[in-house]
Amino acid sequence: MKKFLRVVLISFFALVSFAGLNTITAKADIQMPTYLHTLYQSNLYSRNDNGEYTLISNRGLSDNTDWLTDSFDPTNNYWRVGANEWVENYKVAQVFENYHRVITNDSNTKIYSMDSDYRFIETGSTLNAGSWMNDKEVAIPSAVGAYAPAVYYRVATNEWIRLN
Repeated sequence: MKKFLRVVLISFFALVSFAGLNTITAKADIQMPTYLHTLYQSNLYSRNDNGEYTLISNRGLSDNTDWLTDSFDPTNNYWRVGANEWVENYKVAQVFENYHRVITNDSNTKIYSMDSDYRFIETGSTLNAGSWMNDKEVAIPSAVGAYAPAVYYRVATNEWIRLN
């Protein structure tokens, strides 16, 4: 009887917790990521008052490193990572952490794992259609000059789905 009550109480509290979360159909929101992850060795650029970018020749960002950002230039596709130091959008993944929201997939969806270089590899498994808890998102740029990234949503430990 005690075990039954414990299961009922845990289920009740889980339901109450999920009820307070925002439920969305996953789309890539344009907002500040928690951090940027360099996919490649990346040049840094300075920006002048006219919005033009110039290569900083004596510094760059190593591949596979994380950087905080506070500004994005959507016209030219650059992220600011330092005082007047900018990196090109297609060289970095945008990482969004601590979302704690529910995402919905309308059909069975391929599951991916992410390696240490932020490459997503199909696992051969699928996630059933439904609503799933999400706590981290990674947006990988699709091409030079494009802002329509491939967005992956973590639904379990190193299990990711892509909805776009």
